[in-house]
Amino acid sequence: MRYVTDALAERCGTAIYVSGAPGTGKTCTLQQVEDAVRVWLGEGSGSGAAAAAAARPAFVHVDAAFQTSAKEVFQRILEKIPRNVQRSLRPGRSGGCGGGGGSGGGGDARAQLEAMLAPPDNGGGSSSSGAGGAAKTMLVLTIEEVNYLRGRGDAVLQALFGWACAPNSRLVLIGVANNINLTETADIGVPSDAVKSVLFPTYTAVQLEEILTARAGGIFDPRAAALCAKRVAVRSGDARDALQLAQGAVIVVRKRIEAALASGGSGNGSGSNGGGSQVSSNVAATAAGMVTTRDVSAAAAAIDGASGRSTMGELAPAQKMLLCVIAALRAERCGDTPEVAA
Repeated sequence: MRYVTDALAERCGTAIYVSGAPGTGKTCTLQQVEDAVRVWLGEGSGSGAAAAAAARPAFVHVDAAFQTSAKEVFQRILEKIPRNVQRSLRPGRSGGCGGGGGSGGGGDARAQLEAMLAPPDNGGGSSSSGAGGAAKTMLVLTIEEVNYLRGRGDAVLQALFGWACAPNSRLVLIGVANNINLTETADIGVPSDAVKSVLFPTYTAVQLEEILTARAGGIFDPRAAALCAKRVAVRSGDARDALQLAQGAVIVVRKRIEAALASGGSGNGSGSNGGGSQVSSNVAATAAGMVTTRDVSAAAAAIDGASGRSTMGELAPAQKMLLCVIAALRAERCGDTPEVAA
């Protein structure tokens, strides 16, 4: 949060790269940061917050995975910026450079964004104010799956990071991806040390156990929660995987209770005295709301048995779409009719 609030308070652009394995809380944390920044702006606590609030910063989110070309990336960002914010960002409103698309909807989206987010410094003094001394409007742009922009040509990354690091920048860029070293391996147009990096490590077994305990309360036996957390910590450290496994274990318990109740209600006479009491004790134990280690193991086996589906589930939407296209082309070449399951 400090990176964002400092940039807004000083009214200068900055670039932040948030990385980490899937399921480590990047998107959730960034949403909480945005909410906290909005509260900070609203309260106006301190001179920095008051100055930042006067600039009326806008927050925009774009998912790069669904953009098919460089032109579409820039167009999508432009469309997401509210019209009133665009008007306050356009240098043409103060008699400055109105080049590219300074007047309205037409023109090249990239040129319009550059004119708004990284206007030329005409030597008029402080970068913390626009022409005529007005507070400089700032844009906080969060781009999810920013690594997908490498497929659109590094020129897109160079433009975005270049605008954020420009001397007169009005852009706070937050790029989010799983790749830890994107800023070192991709040509982003600025030195990698000019970008502030935030790394989300994978969850440890202890952290996952704490999450499960907080979510599940007294439903899990402590040993079952520990087993669930350790299995996921070794494989991925993804909190979503831990919650999925926990949900599967709860379903196993529910099915066992239903089966035990049905069996006890049917009055089966086999194993006359031992069987009935054993069913009753199982029902009493599971009805007490406890998931055991046996339930966790059964749920894990069921999830691993559906490995094909779980692998597909881990893919990004664009990757799934690509596989569907490849399968359809292969079926067409073989003379088969492609089948699409809903």
